[in-house]
Amino acid sequence: GVELASFTAERVAAGARLRWTTTSETAVNGFQLWRAGMASGVYKAVSPVIPAAGAPNGAAYEWVDQRAASGVNYWYKLRVLPDGVFVGPIESAAAPGTGGRGRLYLPVIVR
Repeated sequence: GVELASFTAERVAAGARLRWTTTSETAVNGFQLWRAGMASGVYKAVSPVIPAAGAPNGAAYEWVDQRAASGVNYWYKLRVLPDGVFVGPIESAAAPGTGGRGRLYLPVIVR
């Protein structure tokens, strides 16, 4: 499994920059980013599988969605592989007082 410390989205000139940091990674093969036009919308994979570092103390990741159109709000989820658990959604729109950073809504996962 994975323990996620952060998951953020920021609008940049090239599109939307997604960053996430883990505090531990066990049996994680990689990550994939999914995007929708609304938080409750239909999400589609927009990134390739990003290989996990497999670091027991965690790692930092970044991917830029270059297909994110300027002026359009997007929502992103992070899929953890191989178990397919989704984290998010976060919004990539610049909102007043956020400095252009997205908001994160984390589910509580109890195993």
